[in-house]
Amino acid sequence: MLLKLRNLDYYKKWAVIGVILGIVVGISSLLIYYAIVYVTHLLLFEIAGYSAPTPLGEGGSLTYVYKMARPYMIPIILVAGGLLSGIIVYGLAPETEGHGTDAAISAFHNSNGEVRARVPFVKLISSAITIGSGGSAGREGPTAQVSAGIGSIIGKFIDINENDKRLMTAIAVGSGIGAIFKAPFGGALLSAEVLYKRDMEVETIFPSIIASSIGFLIFGAFTGYNPIFGFNAPQIESILPFLFNAVGIIAFIAIGFMSGLFSRLYIRIFYGIHDLFRKIKVNNMFKPAIGAAIMSIFALAFPQVLGIGYGWVQLMMSGNLAAFVNTYGMPLFVFFFLLAIVKIIATSLSIGSGGSGGVFAPGMFAGASFGVAIALIMHILLPSMISTIYILPLAIVSMLSFFGAAGKVPIAVTMMVSEMTGTLMLLPFAMISIAVAYIVSGEKSIYRSQVATRKDSPAHINDYRVPVITNIRIKKEMLNAFSLSPSDKVYDAVSFMKRSSLNAIPISKNSRLLGLLKLSDALESTDRTGRISKMIGTKKCYIKLNDTAESAWKFMIENGVMICPVVENGRYMGFVRMRDILNEFESVTNKKVSK
Repeated sequence: MLLKLRNLDYYKKWAVIGVILGIVVGISSLLIYYAIVYVTHLLLFEIAGYSAPTPLGEGGSLTYVYKMARPYMIPIILVAGGLLSGIIVYGLAPETEGHGTDAAISAFHNSNGEVRARVPFVKLISSAITIGSGGSAGREGPTAQVSAGIGSIIGKFIDINENDKRLMTAIAVGSGIGAIFKAPFGGALLSAEVLYKRDMEVETIFPSIIASSIGFLIFGAFTGYNPIFGFNAPQIESILPFLFNAVGIIAFIAIGFMSGLFSRLYIRIFYGIHDLFRKIKVNNMFKPAIGAAIMSIFALAFPQVLGIGYGWVQLMMSGNLAAFVNTYGMPLFVFFFLLAIVKIIATSLSIGSGGSGGVFAPGMFAGASFGVAIALIMHILLPSMISTIYILPLAIVSMLSFFGAAGKVPIAVTMMVSEMTGTLMLLPFAMISIAVAYIVSGEKSIYRSQVATRKDSPAHINDYRVPVITNIRIKKEMLNAFSLSPSDKVYDAVSFMKRSSLNAIPISKNSRLLGLLKLSDALESTDRTGRISKMIGTKKCYIKLNDTAESAWKFMIENGVMICPVVENGRYMGFVRMRDILNEFESVTNKKVSK
């Protein structure tokens, strides 16, 4: 039975959907949270004898004594967790591999927001195992994908159009993250911002505020409403002299600049390891175990990288650096810089190998550790102006500047500064630092499925369809000539498409087009080592040279892809991307304006 919403006005329709999604994300957040807590307690605490610190907002304290009763069990637990997670993911739903949020973003742009019904359940179980066994990953990515998946299922029972179903996916992503971070307003903004590098989906903000607030209320009813990271009054009073002077402002600008540069390293290392694992000639379900085995080496030397790491972030922000044992006699600023690098490598091995978990929390850990290192260097250079107690504001701002730049979500994380710390004091300084970091970070994002602007998204292809495209013809100069062979393997095709930011690729042989392979179909394949030839259909999948750009756009809309193969006299010529058409469109319109 369908819930009839199609004919309601914007606010009434989205108020109803917002309430529904709020309940969904609240329950999803609790399921993820308690599943991870339970598995972590069972594996790391009961078996390895390791109890990680927890932040104030989750019942922790500002003091912590490190203890690892059976460190020799860590490699065994990590590898077993990676193996079990890999079997579940690649055996049931390959699209749940990785960090979750990226898959949900891709569903918005390329699949009308549709997520397979099994995805939420597979993501929930695999993420709990990955993180609970010590994998370096966050719970926000799984929460986003689980919420988006359940929202997609509910969308089938609501009478709304395809665009509204896409928006439901984005709303579920942002509000799910907002609920589990106890940052509802930041989550609402995230739903609009995370889809693009330089744009926003403003239609999601109103329903996301409703959904994120309700999700937060449900999640907080069981876990408490205190901000994740807290401080006491003396701490806040002690940093006031630093905030409101020229030295402090210059320090925050410097933190933003260096965090932006460091975010580039995060993206490069993560996808470098991710792409390396795609080239390894091993069944995909065993790769997370390989990644876990390598990570265990780093975890034995730096146990702080195990799991989510919010408690360690709290200790950094509170200035309790003595809790970080085994600094190996190196200067503290060197140790914390090295710890940030190791956390990035550990995350890349846990998630980039095919494990299941988010990249937001590890990014916060790496950013905070990097901020501590920079704060200590500033103290060494200017001891009379920058005290060690100023680690608190610098670590917080570095943490969020770093991920705001890496994830291309500067506005959302700016609001999260206040919500996650429970104070507005750092907001103006965070705004400066995050803006600088975003500018410095460049074009690449930790979320590969992001597109630059709305006009680059298949979801908005009709919004930019104007009469002039009927006069644009597909020319040889617009084509990209490469393709894959039917003898190539499916996992090679997946790796190539992800590396090239494509969601489909033509298959040809001897200059003859044989078909079009979609990334979504390849990800759903149960035989990643099989040949592409087994997945090629007979449906016509091309246009001809000199056809209009409108024909190419229509092909892309109907097939949910961002490319269109071009054939002339039976010979495969190459393919045209949406970006190529848009560039030609801009060139034509610019010429008309100049005349």
